Amino acid sequence: MKRALGITSLTLALAASAAGAGYLYLTQVPRLAYPLQRLDGWALSDGGSYGLDAVDAEGRVVLLGIQATGLDVPEERHLAFIGRPLFGLPLTVTAGLGSTLEGQIDALAHQIARSGLDEARWRKAGDALNPREQPYAVAWSLHEQLVARRGGGRE
Repeated sequence: MKRALGITSLTLALAASAAGAGYLYLTQVPRLAYPLQRLDGWALSDGGSYGLDAVDAEGRVVLLGIQATGLDVPEERHLAFIGRPLFGLPLTVTAGLGSTLEGQIDALAHQIARSGLDEARWRKAGDALNPREQPYAVAWSLHEQLVARRGGGRE
């Protein structure tokens, strides 16, 4: 009986440790190695969700973007998110409005945008971006939306 309780306690402790490590892994924005192997941008017709799916030079996968929470919710209240695979499962974490994690997501989006699209080109291009530039334009949009909600912040 004591041995079964010991094994159960150890199992619970290991599960709690794994859950904690998984949460830390998911909420830490990775440093990406450039050039990116792949960058895809996407948007949903739900009223404002869009994001990026990136694979860096070392094979790390990261998903980041904005998630619309409802058609009647203003754009500045849409939550930023980041996702990474954990044990083969794609998991995401949403950042609180104005949180440190949101700022880190913004910094990563800005870094991605600058890695493949010149800001001057982004400003004057409008809809004339070529297909290779379009995911970087999504990154610029994400960055600009997160900066705007913080009242201008850093560019």
